[in-house]
Amino acid sequence: MKHFYSKIILLLFFTFTLNSFLFGQYIQVDTSLPKEELIDKFIGTNTGCITISNINISGYNRAYDEISYGYFTKGTSSFDLSEGIILSTGKAKDAEGPNSSLQDFWGSNWGGDQDLIDILIKSNLPHDYILNATYLEFDFISNLTTDQISFEYMFLSEEYQSSNCQYSDAFAFLIKKADNSEPYQNIALVPNTTIPVTSLTINGARDCPRNISYFGSFNSANNPTNFNGQTKVLKTNAQIEAGTKYHIKLVIADHGD
Repeated sequence: MKHFYSKIILLLFFTFTLNSFLFGQYIQVDTSLPKEELIDKFIGTNTGCITISNINISGYNRAYDEISYGYFTKGTSSFDLSEGIILSTGKAKDAEGPNSSLQDFWGSNWGGDQDLIDILIKSNLPHDYILNATYLEFDFISNLTTDQISFEYMFLSEEYQSSNCQYSDAFAFLIKKADNSEPYQNIALVPNTTIPVTSLTINGARDCPRNISYFGSFNSANNPTNFNGQTKVLKTNAQIEAGTKYHIKLVIADHGD
């Protein structure tokens, strides 16, 4: 039987400042928050700026330490983001540093995601063997007279190795107007391109460097996270209409080993 490695972590950050946690030199992950609190940490639902409804989160969830999504803080570490949401293809708690072990957790019957597959097909990227998907989705209405939303995130992976040019992990940040049949727009793109973000489309590998200006680093053993490499902080945005209901879906998955 082929085992599919859990390779990816996605950190999504909304512009809050956290000063009440005094953790060590590694990021800290909390997988105990209900979906409503995760959304509030992500997008700030208590500010009155937006109205949120129809929240759904799906991934691996068998026990407190075997959940593929959660909330993180940087503590006193040097990590680039202060706090945010983690979506992972393995155990979110395993994201905590140091980078001392290979994450290879996988769940039987933990499948992929058709919306992510459709995005990869549209972009002529590999889409077979998409497994271990985790997604967060919700509806929102902006209560402000604004025409744009923006988010910052990072993409981390065990697939970031100096010689890996074959195995990929993928992410999509999907948005569309709710309650209609229009297709999703993926706004998680390599900057200034129409290419989705994967561990191959942003890569510092010596044999297949791609868009290396957005690649952050291969990580040493004492990194704040337990991942082999990461992108720089990336920013995505979308045009919206105030007062109109939109649906957002964030999805991440493994693609082979």
